[in-house]
Amino acid sequence: ILSRVQRFDFRRISTDEIRDQLKKIATKEQISIDEESLLLIARRADGALRDALGLMDQAIAFCGREITYKTLLEALHAVDIDQLFHFTSILTRRDAMAGLELLDSLLRSGTDMQEFLGSLNEHFRNLYVAAVSSGQHLIEATEETKGRYKEHAQNFTPEDLLRCMHQVSDCQIKVREARQPRIQLELMLLKLIHMTPAAELAQIKKLLSESDGSQKTVSTQLASEEAVVESDEVKKKDLTPHTEPEPAPKPKFEVVPPATTDSAQKPETVTDVVAKPETEPTPIPEPAQSPPVKATASPAILLGKPSLSRTILLEEVGESELDPPTDNDGSEADTEPLQIAASKPLSLELFQEIWPQFLKGLQERAPKFLVLQMERVLLKEFDKQILTVATDNEFGSRMVDEYGPLFSDLLKELTGNRVRVLPVVEQSATPKSTKSDPYQLFMEIQKKDPMLRQIVEKLGAELQYN
Repeated sequence: ILSRVQRFDFRRISTDEIRDQLKKIATKEQISIDEESLLLIARRADGALRDALGLMDQAIAFCGREITYKTLLEALHAVDIDQLFHFTSILTRRDAMAGLELLDSLLRSGTDMQEFLGSLNEHFRNLYVAAVSSGQHLIEATEETKGRYKEHAQNFTPEDLLRCMHQVSDCQIKVREARQPRIQLELMLLKLIHMTPAAELAQIKKLLSESDGSQKTVSTQLASEEAVVESDEVKKKDLTPHTEPEPAPKPKFEVVPPATTDSAQKPETVTDVVAKPETEPTPIPEPAQSPPVKATASPAILLGKPSLSRTILLEEVGESELDPPTDNDGSEADTEPLQIAASKPLSLELFQEIWPQFLKGLQERAPKFLVLQMERVLLKEFDKQILTVATDNEFGSRMVDEYGPLFSDLLKELTGNRVRVLPVVEQSATPKSTKSDPYQLFMEIQKKDPMLRQIVEKLGAELQYN
């Protein structure tokens, strides 16, 4: 089958070939067109001769049979090469105001931002080629324009041109997605103007490396000097003659006679001789002990289980300090025990009975929004240690499910049994409001208000539906 088919390998046509073909067509059709216009059409065609012929027809329809570069720029809404060279010269001068004025003139003349950014990126690419290579065959321009590229490329380093191309490429993406594309375009211009050249960055890096090297040299010299000083001290110690230390003076002793008794006097023995120094040491006074501090009961609410039992607290603090709180008049405050239903069997009625106490205990341990949510739930049923509650929305159900361990702990304190709280979602059936007919309602208002009825009859008022 391959022998019965024809194979066509498509490729892009070079800019020079398209330019030569357009020049032949213009000569045959007796159309006057300059070299820069032919190159502009060939570059805009992007390797397609059919697109080049279509752009040529547009140029003839707009400019007539005498096509100039200036008129062709207006016809195709293209960016002038002089404006691109002016843009790069602004970057070398770092003139931000001139750059903003250039962008303003381009936008006022109707230049598309993406068209300008694409031409600017191609312009930086041509400058990079002119900066890194001696040959300029990769630059699609006239010989005069190639000379200008070679001249302007001397003001930039290849690294700077590469950074400029990255900035322009990023701006093309941001302009396409931004709500204020002009701000992004001007921001790109300011970044390019205030960008630190690569030569200055290399110089700063060199100075930093030199300063680090000098610091290392100084530290090495200091270390060597310290080593020399230490070696000298060691030598001096070695040369110093060793002398025996003088013995400490021996304490003077006195013989203390042994104690005598009334019955008989014991003979003096060796054990009775006690060495006693002439001066007795002064006794060191013991530090005064401060009286034990008596713990006082704090009026703050204890959040959690106390670490000491009541027996230990009674031993350490005293029973009077653990008495229940009293009111201002001296009477005991009303305190309800938390575990109020430990002896009763678990049932739905029991949970309905203790539910206010459950909410009261929940106020001290949970955030406000959870307490409000639990006040809106409806107790449905209790079966096999599971208490089913109904919520009116999915969010409340997730909230009850999330704080389930807290509810189980609180219910265990109230009933003595651990109970799981299971949420279910039930939409409350609200009766639909029945609205009467607006016309009938208007007629009833007229019957009740005679003045309004006279106005309607005389002026012909009409009912407007909102």
